[in-house]
Amino acid sequence: MSKQNKNIESIYELTPMQQGMLFHSIYNPNSKNYFEQLSVTISGDLNIDDFKQAWILILKKYNILRTSFIYKKIDKMFQVVHNDVELPFIFLDWSNKSKDIQKTELNSYLELDKEKGFSLNKAPLMRISLIRLFEKKYKLIWSHHHILFDGWSLPIVLRDLFKFYESLLNKTKIQLEYTRPYHDYIKYLQNIVKENDLLFWKHYLKDFKEKTPIVVDKIPYYKESLEYKKISISLDKDISEKILMFVRAHKFTLNTVLQSCWAILLHKYSRTNDIVFGATFSGRPAALEYSESMVGLFINTLPVRAKIDPQMSILEWIKQFNLSVLELKDHEHTALVEIQRNCEIPSKQNLFDSLFVFENYPADESLINSFANLKFSEFSSFEQTNYPLTIVSGPGTSINVDAAFDQSIISETAISL
Repeated sequence: MSKQNKNIESIYELTPMQQGMLFHSIYNPNSKNYFEQLSVTISGDLNIDDFKQAWILILKKYNILRTSFIYKKIDKMFQVVHNDVELPFIFLDWSNKSKDIQKTELNSYLELDKEKGFSLNKAPLMRISLIRLFEKKYKLIWSHHHILFDGWSLPIVLRDLFKFYESLLNKTKIQLEYTRPYHDYIKYLQNIVKENDLLFWKHYLKDFKEKTPIVVDKIPYYKESLEYKKISISLDKDISEKILMFVRAHKFTLNTVLQSCWAILLHKYSRTNDIVFGATFSGRPAALEYSESMVGLFINTLPVRAKIDPQMSILEWIKQFNLSVLELKDHEHTALVEIQRNCEIPSKQNLFDSLFVFENYPADESLINSFANLKFSEFSSFEQTNYPLTIVSGPGTSINVDAAFDQSIISETAISL
């Protein structure tokens, strides 16, 4: 057995969402699609050696973080879990530089980090950069490919990271508690009867023949230099509270109400009554024990159809829309490519151009307050999909909405309207 084969822990198939992400990454290798970057400022007495070791323990605990993907010269794509991988941990000391220079160089560093991307056939598909800004102030940059895990996994990993760090700092015994491996989810998916799902989606999308256009102020000429941009808005607390009161009064979810708003907006701009947009579904099945504490990519992107009836009241229409969305939960593990093969939109076209993401996963209070005498601030993130327009929102006392858009297709002026 070769040394390379000895380092293989397991090999298994990809989830539908992983297949889609891998396809888009291969098809457009120079894009930043599904590259994710989290940066945060850490203040306090950070022990750099223990912090690095804590990250190494994270890789040891979660096998999805030791995963690479094989797809060249084979008929089927697979993911490979390695026994051991070397963590790219970069430490830079900028403490002798002025704040202005630090700011400029940080922006450049973040962009270069995005440009570097990842080779999906080489594990790990993540790296850590730690930059010392001042004696007790650091910038942490955690970059990874979205094919590894979803937003729900993020606080799980970070909670363990700082638990390990605190144990290393205090020289107490560390126990890598058992966590259900990601390949158990793959096995769960393999046991699902797919024929019923495909029949459902074929009926759900019956007679939908034209993709919902994003009819806004388009840029007349394609420009290679224009990239994705994100605009964020925050509704004031009074408006947010009124929306939440409406949600509670009628026993909706905030996700459903915001999706309803998005459907109506698409109806207004496209001037069509039959709307389809993409939405992410959590994919963590209750039938899979401990799935809520697993780390991996569980989400799936699915089409959501909204038939606008001008004769109905808004309330009655949202109720109807809500029921139709609830039906999708029983079929949320179907591969988007399989759905498209069974609908009337040509397979060479995207089924939709806009994606709605509702991030309803548990936040970790330890990162909002303090942990091991460390304080965290100035959170910032970067992510990009392959869709021209992605809308991201989530719960909170003030409802926030992010719009990430392809500037070669949609202008900033149009998004700001």
